Amino acid sequence: MNEDTAGQAGPGELRRFVVTLWCAELGVPDVGDTDDFFALGGHSLAALNVLTDVEDAYQVELDTRAVVEHPTLSDFISMLASLIGVAPATPDDVRAAASGSAA
Repeated sequence: MNEDTAGQAGPGELRRFVVTLWCAELGVPDVGDTDDFFALGGHSLAALNVLTDVEDAYQVELDTRAVVEHPTLSDFISMLASLIGVAPATPDDVRAAASGSAA
């Protein structure tokens, strides 16, 4: 998925988009629900880069404190999903969508 299609995505796409952003910005291969952005090496500039990409993709305005106040992946996705009006997907939802089966 790219930034052009991210803004029209459902909950599974939102989760994949955020995971992809975090992994790229933090230089890690994967992140889980309870992983903390800052514990994984994130810093203020990395957080701003993530926020900018999310704002561009979903046409939303995020406060610069969004990552600080929602530092775990699940908290950040839940906050963002609420803001854009979609239910957050679970990892099982994402796996099921990728395999073509229902969760």
